[in-house]
Amino acid sequence: MAVKRDIGFVGGVLVNINTIIGAGIFINLTSLLALGGSMSFAAYGVAAVIMLPIVLTLALLARHQPESGGLYVYTTTYLSPFMGFLAGWFYFAGKAISVGLMAHLLMQHAYGWISLFVTVPHLLLDGLFLATLVGLNIAGVRLQGMIQWLFVSAKGLPVLFVVGVLL
Repeated sequence: MAVKRDIGFVGGVLVNINTIIGAGIFINLTSLLALGGSMSFAAYGVAAVIMLPIVLTLALLARHQPESGGLYVYTTTYLSPFMGFLAGWFYFAGKAISVGLMAHLLMQHAYGWISLFVTVPHLLLDGLFLATLVGLNIAGVRLQGMIQWLFVSAKGLPVLFVVGVLL
């Protein structure tokens, strides 16, 4: 079954910016500033340059293997089915752990912002937030594109503020 790919170039760029910036910028920023001082934000630019060959390789693989499945399909096709199995499960485990950690950290911050959350157990709040994200994911690509704009803006505004203050 062919998958309709209608996310577009701009949506794809926003998804990647959102993924690269991620919650890591908020988790790592304090320790990064302590190590690198006022120019430490340049580390994200260096990381983006280092990631460029990987992103270009995945784009080329996607062009030559257009079916759905990503890393699993590429690894199975070019290495072996067992390596594809491992790649698929390691990718899933890595994403599940990182999304769970980001959700938990966001909800920890929400405890300080919204007094009502103090009465709700941490794990329940984490689960409700993740369930909301799953529901949005099921809702479809168009809605996800709008959400990507929202997340990139929400992450970009503090980054621009910090860069402005540092300059």
